[in-house]
Amino acid sequence: MYSGFLISTASIFFCLFALEGWLRVTHLGVRRYLPPGAYQSHPTRRYTLKPNFTGLSLGVPFQTNSKGFRDLERSYEKKRGMFRILCIGDSVTFGPGLPFEQTYPQMLEKRLRSRFPKKHIEVLNMSVPSYNTVYEAQLLEEEGIRYHPDLVVIGYVYNDSGYNFEFYHQQVGKALAGEPYVLDLLDFFLGKKASDFWVTSFDGHPNEKANRVVRDVLEHFLLEHQLL
Repeated sequence: MYSGFLISTASIFFCLFALEGWLRVTHLGVRRYLPPGAYQSHPTRRYTLKPNFTGLSLGVPFQTNSKGFRDLERSYEKKRGMFRILCIGDSVTFGPGLPFEQTYPQMLEKRLRSRFPKKHIEVLNMSVPSYNTVYEAQLLEEEGIRYHPDLVVIGYVYNDSGYNFEFYHQQVGKALAGEPYVLDLLDFFLGKKASDFWVTSFDGHPNEKANRVVRDVLEHFLLEHQLL
């Protein structure tokens, strides 16, 4: 059974991480934070990350699993009683320049397992850098539902604005029942210095501090709605 929740971090990086959007518009650095050879072609989504790939992202080591995601090895089979969360997004969810342990999906998994030691909880990171909303919906339909998720988190960034939330209802609704929840995190960053949340002084992807904010808000949502 799916819980029916679709969370979108709609405005979390709308004002703060404009550099990523500028790079995409100018085509100067769409994938510069990943090394050559990290991608492979895909018949429906144009490209994916290569399985079992190891390289550097902004000088920080990263690797993909056998399915081509920056995550631990996960089985499609879900054990009885497991609560499984899928995090789907682009480079913001992937975490360029961050160790794996500092990405918000992994931090959320660690926090939830610590809070609920008797529960079996998994938080999967199924992000692919440079994906837009169309590809993310296709990824969920083609691959994500095979993991039998209880909750799906879609990282919606301002440069995905060509696709509105009606798209989620029409496309993602094929896989999940119910209305989406929209978590707008912009207020958590207003009034703060933007560069304090950048992974480097020249790259506006979110750093560990920003990822902690996402983790804490998602944890609060789960507790508030008594989903665990």
